[in-house]
Amino acid sequence: MKIPSSSSLGLFLGFLLLSLTPPSMAKFVVEKNSLRVTSPDSIKGTYDSAIGNFGIPQYSGIMAGNVVFRKDNQKGDEDAERDAVGHR
Repeated sequence: MKIPSSSSLGLFLGFLLLSLTPPSMAKFVVEKNSLRVTSPDSIKGTYDSAIGNFGIPQYSGIMAGNVVFRKDNQKGDEDAERDAVGHR
């Protein structure tokens, strides 16, 4: 009788452990929200949006701040790698 190698035994035990583990009860919740733009006047308004919520608690919130963009890529449609933080 041949003795299984340690790598085969490890693979078998890993598979056995995974097969005995119950599936997780995760869910993906999308909360509806709105985005209000106050300036510039050319895009001022309220827009439908959503928040991806990956767990508890389900929340609602406010985010305030400034959006900063490069003047040579105002539409944000150029290569993002070039604009990445820390990119040299």
